[in-house]
Amino acid sequence: MKVLYNRKLDLDLAKWGIEIPLLVSRAYRCQEFLINKYGKESVTHLEAESLSEEDLLRCHDKNFVERLLRSDTDNEIISAYELKDSAGNFHRYNPQNAKYSLSKLMKLNLAEAWLTYKAMSFSLTSKMIYFLGGGMHHAMSFGGRGFCVINDIVIGIRKLQAENLIKSAWVIDLDAHKGDGTAELTKNDETITTLSIHMAKGWPLDQLEDGPWHTASSIDIPILENEQYKYIEKLSFGLKQLKDEFERPDIAIVVAGSDPYEKDILPSTALLKLNKSEMLERDMKVYTMLSDLNISQTWLMSGGYGPNVWEVYTQFIEKII
Repeated sequence: MKVLYNRKLDLDLAKWGIEIPLLVSRAYRCQEFLINKYGKESVTHLEAESLSEEDLLRCHDKNFVERLLRSDTDNEIISAYELKDSAGNFHRYNPQNAKYSLSKLMKLNLAEAWLTYKAMSFSLTSKMIYFLGGGMHHAMSFGGRGFCVINDIVIGIRKLQAENLIKSAWVIDLDAHKGDGTAELTKNDETITTLSIHMAKGWPLDQLEDGPWHTASSIDIPILENEQYKYIEKLSFGLKQLKDEFERPDIAIVVAGSDPYEKDILPSTALLKLNKSEMLERDMKVYTMLSDLNISQTWLMSGGYGPNVWEVYTQFIEKII
């Protein structure tokens, strides 16, 4: 297994005036722990390039890409990170505290998505890559949302397809929130199979009106608040369904959000609280199945909020090591 990390992309959102608890310590503490215990060779520090406009257009529509790259970058970032409330007032955002422009944040998002693509590419030969970043699963064809500006998962898959490196992919989404962006983007794409296990209620499914956030994944596993004790059982059943009913892919992308963890502090994850051992069992179920099937796998961090969530990623990586 190879662990990829880039310090420049380990973002402290407070430097942009954004008050979301996606802490810089999350990825940094993972790589620091691994290096201290297993040596510098346990983490690969990889420089990032940037996605091209062509890469974005494989996933997102032309009008959105135009706004994002040229005509309205700041407002697209504000929308994706939900930095205004319904009245148009700033929400979890104080631009007076910002040290950097939102356009710089956009450039870093493009670089992070490029590293997601490289992680996928490396896993085709290394079999198992864990990228300490990525997993922007809420971004849809027409725009970003849910702290996700662009959908690096689908972009990476389609870039590999365009390069004739893969034909098909599975996306196994373990984040607390439904992978609605990935589902919307791939609903008519038979080459990408999606599984999402997530809170049955709460964001984004609390939006009652019909909309793309309700787009079905290939396999959806909603977990009610009073059914948390069934989480591992339901995940096991869903993975069996994936294995039995869908053709083997060339690659599997695991969106390994740590936000189902009971110590996650984001309010919108409160309906799903797994303990540390359950989080490890979750990850090992997926890893073991993919390994047994000899499927190349790329793991992405996705959601995880607060000072303790780094433990979830690190315990799994250490287990594999």
